[in-house]
Amino acid sequence: MKDKWKPIEVKELEPAAWEVIKSDFNKSVVAGPGAGKTELLAQRAYYLLQTGCCPWPKRILAISFKRDSATNLGERVKKRCGHELASRFDSYTYDAFSKILLDRFILGIPENWRPTNYVIEEKRDEINLFLDSVYVENDENRLYDFSPRPSVSEFITKYLVGFELPIGSFDPKNLWQYAAMRWWRRSLKGSRNKSRLSFAMIERLAALILNANPMLRKAIQMTYSHVFLDEFQDTTGPQYSFVKTAFKNSKTVITAVGDYKQQIMTWAGALPDVFDLFNSDFDAKRHDLISNYRSVPELVSILHVLARRIDPKYIETTSMSPSAFSGDHCIIYEYETREGEALHIAELISDLINNHNISPKDIALIVRQKPDDFVPQLTPYFIRYRLKLRNERELQDLIAERFTRIVPPFLRLALSGNSGHLWSECRDILMHLRGIDWEDSSNQIIDELDRFLGLIKKESYVWPPARENIQKIIELTLGLFGVGNVKLYYPEYEHGDYLQKIINSLVCHLEKFCDSSSDWGSSLDEFEGFNSIPLLTIHKSKGLEYDTVIFLGLDDNSWWNFSNQPDESTREFFVAFSRAKQRVFFTYCENRGAHEKIASLYDLLRTSGVQSVKVLGSDFYSK
Repeated sequence: MKDKWKPIEVKELEPAAWEVIKSDFNKSVVAGPGAGKTELLAQRAYYLLQTGCCPWPKRILAISFKRDSATNLGERVKKRCGHELASRFDSYTYDAFSKILLDRFILGIPENWRPTNYVIEEKRDEINLFLDSVYVENDENRLYDFSPRPSVSEFITKYLVGFELPIGSFDPKNLWQYAAMRWWRRSLKGSRNKSRLSFAMIERLAALILNANPMLRKAIQMTYSHVFLDEFQDTTGPQYSFVKTAFKNSKTVITAVGDYKQQIMTWAGALPDVFDLFNSDFDAKRHDLISNYRSVPELVSILHVLARRIDPKYIETTSMSPSAFSGDHCIIYEYETREGEALHIAELISDLINNHNISPKDIALIVRQKPDDFVPQLTPYFIRYRLKLRNERELQDLIAERFTRIVPPFLRLALSGNSGHLWSECRDILMHLRGIDWEDSSNQIIDELDRFLGLIKKESYVWPPARENIQKIIELTLGLFGVGNVKLYYPEYEHGDYLQKIINSLVCHLEKFCDSSSDWGSSLDEFEGFNSIPLLTIHKSKGLEYDTVIFLGLDDNSWWNFSNQPDESTREFFVAFSRAKQRVFFTYCENRGAHEKIASLYDLLRTSGVQSVKVLGSDFYSK
C-alpha cells in the first residue's frame, strides 16, 4: 500500500517533499515562504494514517507556534484525510499542549513547584518593579555580587524560564537566579489562593511533570508515533526543552518544519540555532524545499535579493505561480500627507475589487506595529468608497479558537435561513463532538437540531438583539454541543475558566457586529471577515497569504528600532513581503517620518528594480 500511495489534491511534489512524507526517520525541513509547509505536513499525515504507518490506536501530534497555524493545519488534515482518520490527528500550540498536560497531571508535580487554581497572566510592568526592588534589596544586604540589571525580556528568557525546573530545590548562584526563584515562589503562591503563571512557566512545569513521572513520559511516547513541529524557527528555549524531555531517545518520529529567514521571535526567546540543535539532539537529516507555490516570478526575484541579505548561503527558489496581469508587481508609493495616503489606498483597493475581481479578504493592509494608529486615518476614506476595514488585532486570536470555529455554522443555520450544506456541516460537527455514527443516531441528531433551531428563533425575534439574547443563543449552542463533549474533544478548555472567557469575548464581538449590521447573516459575515479588508501586524500576518499586500509605513517611525536590530528587522520585512501572491505596494508618508535609518531596505528594493511613485492627490507620476 505504501508504494501505491498518492498525494491528494496536489498536482506535484518536489523530490525532497516526497522523501520527507514517506520517511521513517527524524527530519528537519527548511522551506521558504510559499513552499507548501502546511501542505507537506497535511500530506504526510494523510500518508501515515492511510497506509497504516501510524497504526490504530496511535496518534499524530502536531505542535505549532501560533494558534491560527495549529487550527489551519488541523482543518487541512481533515480535508485531506476525512473525519475518521483525522480524529487521530491532534493539532495544538505549544501553549495549549503544555496547559493540557498541566491540567490533567498537576498532582504529578513535586509539591514545592505545584500551582493551585492558577490563572494565566504575565504582568511585565510588575516584573519590572520587582527587579528594581531586588536590586535595591541586594544593595542593602549584599546577598550576591552585583551584576547588571537585566531587562524584563532578558530576565524572563534567561533566568525565569531559562533552565529546567529541578525535581528538588534550586540553589541560586547569582542575584538574578535568586530573583527568579523569588518570582516563582510569588507566582505559585499567588493571591486569593490562585497561582499566577505565564505560558512559558506552564511549559516549564509541563516538562517537570514528564521528568518527575517517567511512566507518563513513556505513555505519551507510546500514544504518539509521529510528531510534527511547525514554525520551528520560532521555538523558544522552554518549548524546545519540553520537546527534548518528551521525545528524545524515543521511537517517536519527529518532523520539524520552518524557515530560519522568517525567525522574528528572538525578542521572545526563539533559539537562533534551533535547527542545528534539533539535528544534533534527534539525529535528524535536513532537507531544503526549493519551490515557491505562492508568489509570482516577479516577486520571487525580489525575495531572492532580500533572502541573500539575510543568509549569504541562501539557495534560490523557483516560482511555480504564474502572473495574473502585466505591469508592476511591486511599487513604493510616496505621499506628502496622511490624508493623501489614505485616499489613494482606498482608491487603489476599490479599483482592485471592482475592476480586477479581487476579494476584499484577499487584500491585506500590513503594518509593523500599532494597527490601531492607522484606523482613524483610513476609516473615513474607506467609508467613502464603501470599503470595510477590519482590525485583526481584536479578532484574529478569537477566530482561531477551535470552539469559536464551530459556532458560526449553527448560528447561520438557525438565524440566516441558509440550510443545505450548513445542515450537513452541523450534523457532522455534532457527530464528532459526541463520537457517534450517523447511521446509529440519525433520528436523535435530527430531533435535537430541530429543537435547537426553534429555541434560537425565539431568542432572535428583535433586531438588533440585546447582549442577554446573544448570551442565551451562545449558551443554547453550547448546550447542544454539551460542555463535557467540548472539553473532551478540545482538552485546552478542560480546566479553569478559559472556555468561559472565549464565550464572553464571542458574545461581546457579536453584539458589536449585530449593532452595525442589518441581519444575522451580515453580522456573521462581518465577524468572520468575509467582506472586509484585514489590517494586521507583520507578526499576525505570519503564515497567511493574500493576492495583494499593502505595507503601510516604510519609514523610520514605524521601524524605530531598526538600527538596534537590523537583522531581525530585515527578517520581519522579508516575512511581510512574502505574504503576497501577485502584488506588494509600500507606502511612505513625508509627515510621518524620514527613511534614513531604513535606507538599507530601500536599497534592497531598488536593487531589485522596484520604482517609487510620487502621489499628488488622486494623480501620480513616476519619480
